[in-house]
Amino acid sequence: MKTLSQAIIMEKNRLASKAAYLILLKVSLPDGTNLYLINNTEDLVYNGQVYTAMPFDIEAVKSSAKGEIPTVNLKISNITRIMQYYLEKTAGGVGSEVTLIVVRTPQTDEFELSQDFKSGGDGAKLYNWNAVNMAQAAGLDSNMTSAGFLNIDCGLSESYWSASDFSAPFLYKSINGDFDIEAHIQSITVLPTSGYAVIAVRDPNASTGEDAVWMGVRADGYFYSRNIVNSVNTALYSASGLSAEKFLRIKRAGAVFTFYSKSDINGSWTQRASATRSDFSQSIQAGIGAIQNNASGDLTVFFNSLTLNKNILDESSSELTMGFDVLATQADSQWCTFTLGAPNPMRRRFPLHRYIAFHCNWQFKSAECGYPGGDTTCNRNLDACRGKSNSKRFGGYPGLGSRSVRVV
Repeated sequence: MKTLSQAIIMEKNRLASKAAYLILLKVSLPDGTNLYLINNTEDLVYNGQVYTAMPFDIEAVKSSAKGEIPTVNLKISNITRIMQYYLEKTAGGVGSEVTLIVVRTPQTDEFELSQDFKSGGDGAKLYNWNAVNMAQAAGLDSNMTSAGFLNIDCGLSESYWSASDFSAPFLYKSINGDFDIEAHIQSITVLPTSGYAVIAVRDPNASTGEDAVWMGVRADGYFYSRNIVNSVNTALYSASGLSAEKFLRIKRAGAVFTFYSKSDINGSWTQRASATRSDFSQSIQAGIGAIQNNASGDLTVFFNSLTLNKNILDESSSELTMGFDVLATQADSQWCTFTLGAPNPMRRRFPLHRYIAFHCNWQFKSAECGYPGGDTTCNRNLDACRGKSNSKRFGGYPGLGSRSVRVV
């Protein structure tokens, strides 16, 4: 039986959520062709592969008391006839493999799952979180100090994120490719006012020094953004009077990182700065943290949520993966229907080779077909073979009568 993580169980039981569950299909046909489809209105990249938007439907599994091996019907749109083409090309597609993947996007962490991130020090935590510089935090937890919030308490520990001095408590997730990440700061409390709540991206492998870009806001509304290249620190942006700007955002598009902020969840984003980091790899750390800056202060930051919006997902976004064999197929003007199930030797076609009068058994341009010309398609019937002057390699049996039975 498939098991779901605690995070996905809580998410699916919500009455309302920003998250969308998307179903991806990988259909591996017998001739080696792979079809990547997503039941969505736009294409999506998952784990480096583009999944093409295509309507499909998975019917409910039917149960019985007859001891039958359960099957399920997968219906893929055939309005354009593209699916029917693939079925005809592969003699019905029986024996294909279908992989079903469920992903969730955007990935929103609203910190309703209790976890003490400081416990156990630096390293991997639950729900794909990772933590660094936990020794500089008096406390770092979600849904414990305050219900529904992430708490970062720096206590009296002085911490920085400038040049080679990276000592700020930082909570992150590893992200591949382009992304758009948003953080909602609930509150900042600090005496004196020299500490920042930050949203940041970091690449620990870009050089031998510290490499990161971050944007932070103080309790008094002072904004600051930094670009750190191999431990060389450069200011990107600074401004005062922005205490209401509690929504921070970083967008990655290739090597360009753009910073935004806004004061209201329904408001418009204001661009604050940008940095080009060609040295950053595809896989980097993205998350939130707190910079104390002064040992005499006590910085406490509460984050309401962290949201990752992507149309490029990686394997960590997968909530469920299941594999099936195609046992039977049929097509009409609207749908191609695949009967999916587990392999069963009693369902195998026997004999495996069929004798058909005017249909060619060979794949076009295969070794058996042997067609050397420039045509790229074939209807796989005798007339098509004759039209290509290749009838001597025809893979059917025209000698079989259509009105009688011939034993061969």
